[in-house]
This record gives sequence, C-alpha cells and structure tokens, in this order.
Amino acid sequence: MSTKDIKVYADITLLVGYAFVNIPQSTGVPFHEWASILFIAPILVHILLSWKWVVSVTRGMFGGLQGKVRFNHTLDLIIFILMSLVMMTGLVISESALPALGLQPVIDPFWSKMHDVTANLTILVVGVHLAMHWDWIRGAVKWRQFSGPLKVLRGSLGPVVIVIAAALVVSFLAWWVGQTEWANQIRQEAITATTTGPEEAGPTGIGRIFLPTVKVIVIMSIGGLFTSAGIWLVGWRKRKSRQKIDKKDANG
Repeated sequence: MSTKDIKVYADITLLVGYAFVNIPQSTGVPFHEWASILFIAPILVHILLSWKWVVSVTRGMFGGLQGKVRFNHTLDLIIFILMSLVMMTGLVISESALPALGLQPVIDPFWSKMHDVTANLTILVVGVHLAMHWDWIRGAVKWRQFSGPLKVLRGSLGPVVIVIAAALVVSFLAWWVGQTEWANQIRQEAITATTTGPEEAGPTGIGRIFLPTVKVIVIMSIGGLFTSAGIWLVGWRKRKSRQKIDKKDANG
C-alpha cells in the first residue's frame, strides 16, 4: 500500500472519527471520552504522513514560500494547538475514562468552559483546513490505485516524540493559564451561574441525535465557506491583474 493510499484512508478515518467525538450529546459521555482517546492514533498517523512536508515548510517559513503554503502551515499549527488543548481539557474534566482507570478528576468550571470553547474553535478551523485542501481531497477521492508495501511509517519514532512533546508543552502552558486570576474569575462566574440560574435543558428525542451533528456541520461549513470565498476572491484578483497586464502588452 502506497503513501497516498494510507494518507487517504487515515484522513477518512480522521474525519469520520472527528465527527463522532464532537457529538457527545448524541453518543454519550463514555463513548465520547474513549473515542477521543483513540482519536489520538489517526491524528499521529496524519502528522507522520506529512512529516517531511512539515519539516521542509517549517525550515522555509520565513523564506520565499508562497503565501498559500505559509498560510496552510500556520493553520495546521493552530489546529494542532487547539486539538492539544481540547484533549488536555477533556482529560482534566473526564467523567468516565479516567474514573474507569481509577483516577477521579475534579470537574473544574474553568476547564469545562475552555473545553467547550476550544472544541468549537477547532471545528471552525477544521472547516477552513478542509476548504484549503479541497482540490487535494477531490483528487484523492477519484484516485483508485493501490500498490506497494506498507513502509511509510518506518522510522517514525522521532516525529512521534516531537509531536507528543509539543502537545505536552501546549498542555503545560494551558495548565499555567488555569492557575491565573482570570481563570479563577471564570470559575467563580460559572459557579454563580450554576447556583442562581435555571438549569439548561439539552435536546431530547430525535433532536438529541441530529441537533449536535447539525451544529458541527454548520460551524465547520462557516469556516469552509468563508475560506472558499476568500480563495475565489484571491483568484479573481489575480485573473484581473493578469488581464490588465495582457491588455497593456497587447496595446504596447
């Protein structure tokens, strides 16, 4: 199986898994937490399959790279940071997975709030990411050739260590933020809202299944549509600029 085969299957798994881990209201908290932990595997595979590109672009980030390449790399870094924060905050407020392993984390209002915010931001940015790579996605879906042995992930220990270390650094910085006065203020506001305000009722019946999915689709589509519009606008301006140059050359 070639690199492109593995990348296509890994990305399909990643997208389907990502959709499921973002609808805990539908799947239930235990499934959400265990699926999120398993979700780390396809994330690592996705990064490893693009590792040469990551290293190459990182080295040339401040060189003569095209603006689109530089934007994609920055976007990927933002997604990595956000997903690291989502994972870290999710573990800190775990209600099922960690208790099943004998750990009893205290549900902190600050980390609950950060988990919701970073999860929704990640959905939005993933929509932008999909739009930026839409041409590759269309080409990959049409591609049907399967060949070659599975040798792609050989020698991947170094990149895995780097990725895990980077995620731990992001998590440590997030933990440090969680000790600040700003975090304590959010905790106090959450506690006050819980004790004084009415309890919010979640969707029931068929809405419990479909509404969380609709939310994910809408947020992701917002990022994707705005990005697609931006790509079209940039392309339109380039075409107009070329037309002016061609017209000037023809008249000259």
